[in-house]
Amino acid sequence: MIGYSVFEQRYMDYVAAFRQADGTLPEPMQRKLEHTMEVVRFAERIASAEGAGENEYLLCRLAALFHDTARYKQVALYHTFSDSESKFDHGHEAVRIMLERELLSELPALESSAVLTAVEMHNKPWIDFSRMGGIFTAPAKNVRDADKLSILRLLTGYITGEIKFEDSSIFLQMKMDSPELTPAIVETVLAGKPVLYKNLNTINDFKLSLFAWCRDLNYAESARMAMEFSFYDKIRANLPDDPAVDQIYKNAMETLKCLSSK
Repeated sequence: MIGYSVFEQRYMDYVAAFRQADGTLPEPMQRKLEHTMEVVRFAERIASAEGAGENEYLLCRLAALFHDTARYKQVALYHTFSDSESKFDHGHEAVRIMLERELLSELPALESSAVLTAVEMHNKPWIDFSRMGGIFTAPAKNVRDADKLSILRLLTGYITGEIKFEDSSIFLQMKMDSPELTPAIVETVLAGKPVLYKNLNTINDFKLSLFAWCRDLNYAESARMAMEFSFYDKIRANLPDDPAVDQIYKNAMETLKCLSSK
């Protein structure tokens, strides 16, 4: 089977079309490229830890490589990474671009379908993996975990002040200077349920909503990585002193420890 490096070069060639006259990418696109390469590294680590065979390992790498293919076009057209604001489903659009440009040519049909499915579904709120099976499951689970871990790294960096975002569109509806926590958000996270973005009112609501992400991780290695990078320790340190927040933090750490031991 054709090697990963061929597909990586195709991806880089596609990205090159968005470079400016001096050869650089606009800052949001450069950050997206760096995110993609990190997702690939995380996907490789997870796949290796799970004992993936050669074929499965390749499919996981390819799903990670191509998952955000449409982000460059999204920024070029709409100047945002917000799917809702731009009415642009970047998972769906990535598949369309990949098919149109034949970015997976030479990959067998079944393997190609597995990668395309993982890319299409990586940004969806929930997936019923039991309906996939075969070679489709691993890349779909892997890329969702790797993507979440990379996004958590970026967001915790933002929360701690280590990283600045040029595109702050994800925070536009929120009261950035409010220390408040919306009671309904606290209750939802305490119940272990995902939080709808449209219901977030303050930046602290947003921070709290990230604790729900740990329940959506699929692999033991992903949980180990979340603990290794101290994501939830950093988020907790930047939230108000509150017994409910303490319990949410405790629940998240117990969830990660349980998953990491499997």
